[in-house]
Amino acid sequence: METKNTNANAVETNEEDVYKLVTTKFAQFDSSGEYMITTTKDLAGTINSLFKPAFADYFGCNLVPAIMANSVPVVVPYLYFKVLPDEQYRDDEVYAFKSIRAAKKSSSMGVVETLTRMNAFNGNPMNNSVLITKEAKDVFTEFVPTSGNQKIEWDKNYHVKQMGDTFAYIKNVDIVPIIKKLYGAQDSEGKPAVYSVLPQNPITTGNQNMMNPYMASQQGGFPNNWIINILKLNEGALTRAAESAGMMMNNNQAMFPVVMA
Repeated sequence: METKNTNANAVETNEEDVYKLVTTKFAQFDSSGEYMITTTKDLAGTINSLFKPAFADYFGCNLVPAIMANSVPVVVPYLYFKVLPDEQYRDDEVYAFKSIRAAKKSSSMGVVETLTRMNAFNGNPMNNSVLITKEAKDVFTEFVPTSGNQKIEWDKNYHVKQMGDTFAYIKNVDIVPIIKKLYGAQDSEGKPAVYSVLPQNPITTGNQNMMNPYMASQQGGFPNNWIINILKLNEGALTRAAESAGMMMNNNQAMFPVVMA
């Protein structure tokens, strides 16, 4: 057997006279992040562990895959809170929603806010019987995106449904800030982590005749259990990769330079 080049990597000719490339020292693999595969059911359970200790009326979470207008698949969280009978609200517990009658007795509700809600009409009379609490606004301000310094119109940002019991849920919740709260907002270098939460494939859908599983999920296909990919990308590694890409322009067309040996 003949070996040429005694440096880290070499080529050799074995007994069969086959010329082979041999690797004796591996290049460093610079990871740009972490990757996790889970399901909507398991992720919903993890999200429940975040909100259940915070609100006594928290009921559960439904994660619905959807397609946005720009054709990007996303996971939309619906967080449900059970509206209790007036007499079951306790002064030593924190609630996200209260009936107007119970809210009148609470110091967290202003008289003007209560009267405004009672006199409001937004197409759903049931909404007018329930108020979102100050504590819920404080918490969910972090998870409901707005443009610039625009304030959240809370009266238009939750919905009340009768499903045997009465439930309220907050609309337009962004799952990415929730993921940051669960898994950490910084990468391994202490810089802000960049998360991506992508639905992949349904494990089961309630309506197998639906050509579009996203539509089946949104229209109540049950059970809605999907495979979810969560990427936690390192901002520092991504920045270095972008800098090293070093794109050149040729006749206004982008092209990558050849890296010479």
